[in-house]
Amino acid sequence: MQMNPRGLPPEKRRQNLKTAMITVSIAVAFFLGYIIKAKYL
Repeated sequence: MQMNPRGLPPEKRRQNLKTAMITVSIAVAFFLGYIIKAKYL
């Protein structure tokens, strides 16, 4: 089974992009929270 992004239907790619954005934003939020905590506490 080969993973080819162009082979995915558009709605699936959109869903994947949305999931990726949510995951990245959560990771960034945790990272920023950690930085702020380390700086001010």
